[in-house]
Amino acid sequence: MMHKIVLMPIGLCRFAGKSIVAASANVHSSNQKNIAHTKMTSVCRSFFSSSASSSLATQHARAALWCRHAPTQQQSRSFAVSTKDVFWNGARRSLDPTAPSIVPRKPTTPSQRHTKLIDKSLLWKKGPVPSLTVGLRKSGGRNNQGVITVRHRGGGSKRKLRIIDFKRVQPNNAEIVKATVERIEFDPNRSALIALLKHKASEGVTTPSASPLSYIICPRGITIGSELQASRKQGVDVRIGNSMQLRFIPVGTTVHNIELAPGRGAQMCRSAGTSAQLLEVDETTGKCLLRLQSKEQRYVLASCMATIGEVSNPEHKNQVLGKAGRARWMGRPPAVLGVAI
Repeated sequence: MMHKIVLMPIGLCRFAGKSIVAASANVHSSNQKNIAHTKMTSVCRSFFSSSASSSLATQHARAALWCRHAPTQQQSRSFAVSTKDVFWNGARRSLDPTAPSIVPRKPTTPSQRHTKLIDKSLLWKKGPVPSLTVGLRKSGGRNNQGVITVRHRGGGSKRKLRIIDFKRVQPNNAEIVKATVERIEFDPNRSALIALLKHKASEGVTTPSASPLSYIICPRGITIGSELQASRKQGVDVRIGNSMQLRFIPVGTTVHNIELAPGRGAQMCRSAGTSAQLLEVDETTGKCLLRLQSKEQRYVLASCMATIGEVSNPEHKNQVLGKAGRARWMGRPPAVLGVAI
């Protein structure tokens, strides 16, 4: 009996009626390899299930079906750990842009040996939105008379102040404001990351120019393209990034961007990695009890707004500048003269 030889892409096939060997390259996990092998074997068996008298068009159709199920080179490589996901010392890189990892530098110089900064490779690499930025003039720690009132301030690189929307909803707006996360950016004026939201044309925003774009303090765990909601008059879904009054938030939820007075905007838990836990909601007094990360407990009006989740960039506190020059770039001159050390 003459065997038919059928050429099939990517996989390794033997003569019809015999076993089929399908090997996926760069598959390191045994479980994933077994799943891929089982799937390809079942498809290949259906390909060879017909009799030897099947038409050539039928064989081509089944070959096309096999090609659709066969793993591509990109899918095969997805099982393996990319070299871009690992630091030079073997540590895994965080793939969450809202919680970047600390990047250790190679010890090529004395300053590089101790420098550890956050990974900005997953953040927006271009500039901010021009309509949401204003010029920032430095005071150098001096008042209107030129007298130094705050020491150890001065110099540093030029910055643009990003206009942050701390209210999310106007006090007189009773609707649910919906927006989509466009991108996540680094802000040199604060420790937390910021997120750019794109509002619908009919949604009211709190920016002075009524722009469909606005910046907010980026919560940890949101993704680009996710939809966020905010409302002052009713409750919304208890999801990360959504904002509502404290009376609508379940007890035990972690919140940030907390108002201290209704309509004034967020004033508490705005720095990197900070949050508070809602312990109690008392409708008789109209107050809520919050526990801060310092274990301090304080009452806030239940009509104040808060955002679900915690602030992004939790590894900010673990950064090491590595040299005095980087502190000067940030506008922090030395507190002690060099001759006194």
